[in-house]
Amino acid sequence: MAAKYFGALKFCLSGPLRHDSRAPPPRMDNPALLQHAALRLTSARDGETLARVYLELMRDIGGTLRVALYEAHTAVDVRSGTRSVRPEDVSLRRVDTGDGGVTREPVDAGGIQRCLASGAPVVLAPGEAAATAHTRVVLPVPGSTNPRRIVTLDDPEPAPARRVALLQVTELFGNQISLLDERERDPLTGLLNRHALGQRFLSMAGNGGADAQQAPWIALLDIDRFKRINDSHGHLIGDEVLLQIARLLENSFRFTDAAFRFGGEEFVLLLHGDASGVASVLERLRRQVEAYAFPCVGRVTVSIGYVQVTPGQPPPAAIDAADRALYRAKRGGRNRIVAGSEPGPTQVGATGAVEIF
Repeated sequence: MAAKYFGALKFCLSGPLRHDSRAPPPRMDNPALLQHAALRLTSARDGETLARVYLELMRDIGGTLRVALYEAHTAVDVRSGTRSVRPEDVSLRRVDTGDGGVTREPVDAGGIQRCLASGAPVVLAPGEAAATAHTRVVLPVPGSTNPRRIVTLDDPEPAPARRVALLQVTELFGNQISLLDERERDPLTGLLNRHALGQRFLSMAGNGGADAQQAPWIALLDIDRFKRINDSHGHLIGDEVLLQIARLLENSFRFTDAAFRFGGEEFVLLLHGDASGVASVLERLRRQVEAYAFPCVGRVTVSIGYVQVTPGQPPPAAIDAADRALYRAKRGGRNRIVAGSEPGPTQVGATGAVEIF
């Protein structure tokens, strides 16, 4: 893989990237540097920690280098699974080392857009890239697919030895992130799995601190009468329904929210927003599923129960509260969303009307 990756990046070390003898060399020789980088990267146990370690390494090596890491969350065709790279269909998530570490960014048609479309590195001359007077290199992170990850490097002192080290560390990062993706993602749907839920829950809940208004919401979604689908059409068709539900979820939750396959026909959603906004998003999702024509099956509906996470609440307790709301949605006739709360849950029925349960 290394030969293929560095072959594709050969032009990154030539052309406009001139050697400057005044540029300081990497802090360590390459073998020691790579050993140090490998130890630090392999010590990360989740994707967010790994991204932070990678950025720290890149900045340590780069000196005056400006580096940014992006996750490209793309709209996906529900039937074919094809991912769009049109700017309007891409939600770009910038990952940094600051508090929260995430900001929404516009898609840069001159660099990131070209990299997403081609899957190959892009080099922009000084002045060609927005907001930089230096050479910009835009790299696809090898091995990352869902989401695709992109690195931008703005280097006023492009020394070849430094660039080789940066590319080697990026390849190590790609290898490690692909391993974590395999561990944290469901093999059928590509969504985050139950293993990843606990860490992501704590990360999202922690960003809200003790402020209940900023606390995330957790929703439990269940496909109605899914056993009947498997019994009538077979498990292969049942798997196709799960896959297409997952694609509908991806198109609805692509940035600060997160969707997980919890097990079987159940999915968990973590969302930010106020009560009315969350209810609107979930109701829109319910309608999208109901309106979609599933091949061989036709109409499929879902029931959803959701609650706002209480500050300090552990994941099992939050999931249990959402599960109780889901039970009320099932008992109330299915194909509806129900909000659970301490004072008294609110139910949104299949008609979209809001009722006090």
